[in-house]
Amino acid sequence: MAVAKFACILILFSSFGNAQQGTLFSIRQDPAAYPHPERVLEEFVSARSSHRVNHFCVAAYRYPDGLKRAWAWWREGKLILPWDASRDPALPVTLLTANPVDLNHDVVASEADVRGSTALVTRAWVNGIKRDCQEHGDQFTVVKAKRNSRDAH
Repeated sequence: MAVAKFACILILFSSFGNAQQGTLFSIRQDPAAYPHPERVLEEFVSARSSHRVNHFCVAAYRYPDGLKRAWAWWREGKLILPWDASRDPALPVTLLTANPVDLNHDVVASEADVRGSTALVTRAWVNGIKRDCQEHGDQFTVVKAKRNSRDAH
């Protein structure tokens, strides 16, 4: 189990460096790999956001080896969340277990500053994701549902 988790973490973070080397595509146009993206984002916002209105931009990449990975830039949360393609459309991937890039703490100036860390990314990588999002990404606005006062008890 520990070996499998470690391997998943290595795959996740090894893709930081080459995120922009894939071919961009729309997750809205690939429901088999990204079923119901609005629901996935609503689930995330419901569990993790203190903001009423949340803006996400998703840049998705398809790689020559067939791997698909999307990166969801959550503006209010100042995070970039890795979003892998679903292997089973009936079981969409959750973002609740994603290891996000915290834009306030995990971004360094250069590759030299990464120093082998699997938690740090470069400012150029972040800027590339943001640029791809703004130019080609899928935009989502998720309004957090108001909690009914009876639900709080």
